[in-house]
Amino acid sequence: MRRWPAPNLILLMLLFLSEGVSADTLILKNGLSFEGKAVPLNELAVYTSVNPHGKPTSPIGSPFWLLDDQIRRYSFPGTRVGSIEKSEELSRLVRLKIPQKKTGQRVGPAIIGGFSHVEPFNEFGHGMVQLTTSREKVNILLGITELGPDYSRIEGLEYDWSFARSTTSLERDVLEKLLHRLLDRTDLDKRRATVIFYQQAGMSAEARREAESMLHDFPEQKERCEELLAQMDELDARRVLNEIQRRQVAGQHGLAYRIAKQFPNERVSADVSRQVQEMIAGYDLALERRDNILMQLDVLQAELPPEQIEQVRPLRNLLAAELHYESLPRLLPFEQAEADETLTPAARLALAYSSWVLGPAGAVEELPLAVRLWDMRFLVTEVLRDTDPQTRAARIRSLEETEGYSMERLAQLVPLLPISWETPPAAAGEATTITVPTTGTIEQIEYVRVLPPEYNPQHTYPLLVVLHDAGKDAEAELRWWAGDAERPGQSQRRGFITIAPRYSKSDSSAYEYDALSHLSVVESIRHAMRTHRIDADRIILTGHGMGGDACFDLGMTHPDLFAGVAPFCGKSTKYCMYYWENGMGVPWYVVAGQRDGFKEAENMRDLNRLFRKKADIIYCQYRERGYETYSEEQTRVLDWAELVRRAPLSLTKNFTYKTLRMSDDTCHWVRTSTLNPEKFPPIVWEDRNKIVREMSITAEVTPGGTFYIQHPGKSVSLWLNPDLVSFDERIKIIVSGREKMNDFPKPSAAALLEDLRVRADRSRLFWTRIDL
Repeated sequence: MRRWPAPNLILLMLLFLSEGVSADTLILKNGLSFEGKAVPLNELAVYTSVNPHGKPTSPIGSPFWLLDDQIRRYSFPGTRVGSIEKSEELSRLVRLKIPQKKTGQRVGPAIIGGFSHVEPFNEFGHGMVQLTTSREKVNILLGITELGPDYSRIEGLEYDWSFARSTTSLERDVLEKLLHRLLDRTDLDKRRATVIFYQQAGMSAEARREAESMLHDFPEQKERCEELLAQMDELDARRVLNEIQRRQVAGQHGLAYRIAKQFPNERVSADVSRQVQEMIAGYDLALERRDNILMQLDVLQAELPPEQIEQVRPLRNLLAAELHYESLPRLLPFEQAEADETLTPAARLALAYSSWVLGPAGAVEELPLAVRLWDMRFLVTEVLRDTDPQTRAARIRSLEETEGYSMERLAQLVPLLPISWETPPAAAGEATTITVPTTGTIEQIEYVRVLPPEYNPQHTYPLLVVLHDAGKDAEAELRWWAGDAERPGQSQRRGFITIAPRYSKSDSSAYEYDALSHLSVVESIRHAMRTHRIDADRIILTGHGMGGDACFDLGMTHPDLFAGVAPFCGKSTKYCMYYWENGMGVPWYVVAGQRDGFKEAENMRDLNRLFRKKADIIYCQYRERGYETYSEEQTRVLDWAELVRRAPLSLTKNFTYKTLRMSDDTCHWVRTSTLNPEKFPPIVWEDRNKIVREMSITAEVTPGGTFYIQHPGKSVSLWLNPDLVSFDERIKIIVSGREKMNDFPKPSAAALLEDLRVRADRSRLFWTRIDL
């Protein structure tokens, strides 16, 4: 049994600490907000302590901002900060001092790696972590010296080490025991302080339980307690309302409807009750609309000539099978035509079946044309499924020969296509291993997948790609983000499809920066996009440790693939030293520990560059902490992940892409080929005197339609669409100073569908391929 320093029970008293430092709310332009002490900086100063008496100024003119909330420090480029608001919330927080007896002040660990053993905190605020150093394992006794609803201050009892962690990360029963020891249960004011503490910590269930207990123990305070419970009812109701809205956005409509139906309307304000009732009415109306649409299709179909009935009957069955709450707006032209007596049954059916294939903007009133649109959909689906090039080419010719075909209609049709390939079904939260079909020259590629609740192939999902640490497996990283069927994690609740590629060998101790690792991640993403309806503009990459290293490398190598990259305890090194500028257009959320070895000092080289170039970056440094998973940051990273989007193609007309690997030959809409191996010699990273010369792919598009291209290969392909070029105007292409084309670009169904078959990206369709 471990012997702990005995707490001085005489000194174990309640101390309400007045927060002498005013608090600020820093709001980014994307809407994320952070609370703490905000300080403008002229230079990046990750290691600089915050002046508690400094005055916030306007974000305009401040190159950088630093915000300190005691647990961590956030750094932001000034151009990303929207406003700084004065907040009194933190100055009103209940804080409790816990005197702890210290038995020594030995020098604390300079580097804090992963803990080899952890003893959780007990009701005295004592805990222990075991660190593995180069010489031995060191047990460090810890004590909670300050307890607040936002953070707890923790200090070494034998070593000089002090840090803070989120109070809500403590075990709930331990926190309850701590509060019961610190706050006299017979003192009404201190019981109220307990309720307020829980409320300020966002622990609504605990706050309610404590208030109900207080009502039982102090019946003479019934009116006061009931007033407090009524306030909790309103706060809880608003939390439930937010949860319903979040489930709606996540496509979990059944759950949202059930929560709304069980809502306690009699105990909440009229405003909240009205919003919930409107949600219920919206779902009820959607069910009525669905039933009416299917009935009208049957009624109108019965009025057609027999030969037309045979044509549309299978269309009606397919539409009914695919009809979903979120796809009802596609049939708006059909619904609006219900009262139009000038339209024939055939015309109204044409509106339904054409708008289902192309969307409302593509609706037509000619039934034969609507049927041919479905023929086009069938041909496109078969092209994507077929593995034989000659068969695909024949189907594409049939598509282009179909009456009514146009490139514009093909581009409208593709985003609404059903999923071409399916994976084995799985229950929500169930980890399923998926094998990616590959050629015999490529090693087997696998990833593990978790689907969110109420998965429906008609809903478009964001994708969270998580990379595991050395010594861990894909399943462990997946559980950390997505949970499982019994305990759904945050990414499930928010409606992300979550995948964990097996990107490294099982015995790997470090990330290898190799082409196979890249291929494993990229092909896993493409397979997931091919087999699920994924929003290609909302693919988020994250990972821990070795997985964080891979995040830096992959994010800077494939800036056209990710909406955001969030490395945890990762290193930006090797190729990243030369690739950092590739990542300028990607949002970054970098999480690190101040004492995690020398990573921070090494990372600052590339991160400083991103900051000074005004990249979209959040840098989160946990004060005095080392290598951890940082579960405290998970919720905020996912808040950020819900907001970020991949940059539109129109913003990539001018770019420079650095490359040091022959496999890194593609960026945005330029793909090089036939690279000279002599230009890409192996790099010995340990030889710091060796000069590394990177190659570049550069592209510039002038307002007049001239393309200037430089690349290191023998040939290059340009993949263009209306975001980059007008197909009604002549363009000029100059490659390495030589004019290669001066003509009108020609749309090509073959180019669009081949690229779609390979990349599975329905959001970014290329209309033509020009080989030079």
